[in-house]
Amino acid sequence: MLRRASLSVVASFLLLGCVGGGSDSNDRVENASVNAGTDFSVEEKADFTLSAVGSPSGGTFTWQVIEGPNMEGFPQEGQDLSLTAPDVKADTSAILKVEYLAPSGVLVSDTVNIAIGSRNQLPLPLIEKIAPDRDVLQYKDEVTLSAESSTDPDENGKIIEYAWQQVSGPSLTFERNDQVTLSFIHPLLSANETARFKLTLTDDEGGESSTEFSLTLYKNAQVVFADAGEDIKVIEFDKGQLDASGSLSSTRDYSCLWEQLERPKTQLDDLISDANLCQTTFTAPDVDIASLLKFQVTVTEPGGFTDKDSMEVSVQRRAVGENLNDTGQQRCFNSEAVIDCENETFPRQDAELGRDSFVLNEGKTGSGLAAFDFTKLDENARPILDSSTSNFSCVKDNNTGLIWEVKQANSAIPPNAPLRDTRNTYTWYLTNYPNGTPGTDISSCSSSVRCDTQIYINEVNATNYCGGRNWRLPTFIEMIGLFNYGEVAGSSYVLDPTYFPNIANPNWTGSSLYWTSQPSIEGASDNTNLIEAYAFDMLTGETVELEQDNKAYIRLVREVSNNEE
Repeated sequence: MLRRASLSVVASFLLLGCVGGGSDSNDRVENASVNAGTDFSVEEKADFTLSAVGSPSGGTFTWQVIEGPNMEGFPQEGQDLSLTAPDVKADTSAILKVEYLAPSGVLVSDTVNIAIGSRNQLPLPLIEKIAPDRDVLQYKDEVTLSAESSTDPDENGKIIEYAWQQVSGPSLTFERNDQVTLSFIHPLLSANETARFKLTLTDDEGGESSTEFSLTLYKNAQVVFADAGEDIKVIEFDKGQLDASGSLSSTRDYSCLWEQLERPKTQLDDLISDANLCQTTFTAPDVDIASLLKFQVTVTEPGGFTDKDSMEVSVQRRAVGENLNDTGQQRCFNSEAVIDCENETFPRQDAELGRDSFVLNEGKTGSGLAAFDFTKLDENARPILDSSTSNFSCVKDNNTGLIWEVKQANSAIPPNAPLRDTRNTYTWYLTNYPNGTPGTDISSCSSSVRCDTQIYINEVNATNYCGGRNWRLPTFIEMIGLFNYGEVAGSSYVLDPTYFPNIANPNWTGSSLYWTSQPSIEGASDNTNLIEAYAFDMLTGETVELEQDNKAYIRLVREVSNNEE
């Protein structure tokens, strides 16, 4: 600890005209001197005195701080000064200079060095409960402790760190333990317990101090809470999940027993795989119409206390053709307007009966409107984020398992367009159909051989596009399975533009027709030299029987190979 100093300096002069120690007077000054005294030490906020001696007497003294912390009231005049050391954050020093103006007009000066020692006062911690505003703390209360009233006794000091710690009591969870307040949720208890907390404060000079605080947390009348989980939907014959893991017990330990309360008339057997597991499964029964199941779980804690909760399961009929897409229609109509579905006057509409009526987004592998379920793939057929656009090369239909070509945006007029440009058109020809005729025109695509469907298939497969060499024209059923006849925001086509961008513009060729691999039997039997094949209009989804030498657009498809599954 530095000593507190009060100093009076008396100087004696042996020779007239000599100057004080450290004087910056000119060597020519021979008739004046000043002495500010010897260097000394003092603690912060302690009182001390400065005294100077000047010769010859009768002059004036002016003091100023030339280095170190700011000291109030400077510059000051006077031979003797009574001062208070400034409040400092760490040990430091100050240099003060005194100037003496002798009666003769000669000015001389001297300096004194003052070492100022820091004397940090530790922060004063204080803990208060500020919520809830009552003494008895109960289960689910949000309890908040505050150190807001804690102080730092130093004039310019402040608290910079708060560290909370639970010393004893029941297990509690804290979102943060380094702020001025500490909050937690009162746990479920079967007996009253005391929670003890420790608060450590750190001030801006590194000083630390701590205090402790206790709270009584009261027991709850109910010590176990059953939670059967949210209601769910399943399709007949599928497995569903029963999950009571959200239940609570004061001991953190409990057992479960499931039972079925409600069942359809057609159900005979018990559906639950293992009724004694808190997380178990059931198999949805065969139903003729949408039906409701109800399950109840009884949760028991080791002390014998129990609680019950139930949940409902909506069982939907399996859509006809499970691996086929639905139409996307999710609205019902009368002859004039949209109406609520399940209307007795206009019963059994598309929106009520198909997959679109019950498939949930949460049950999809990817995303898509209504019951459609698509996943975007990169150039190597690897799944990518649904929001991705820059490296989006093809798309997988998770309902059918097929991978579809994604056309490149129109960038040039054929034949100068890239291979998969959406503007290229082709005549219909497949080598596995014996009566077809290869195309002859090379003006409507990028090929230097000819512009027919088989050439395009060959050239795309040669590139190993999107990780496959088995690309082909889609069948009639495969093509129509992509069409969404419901509402598709931002599109005038029957394909969802999020997954199938770059649709052909009818202004280019007068139509938006895309070839399928399906020849028209009627057209082929009438005249084997005039083969017709089915094409689909992407604007309307309508089918057209098109002669093979007409030009239409192409969207290829392929199956997933074994190593991709």
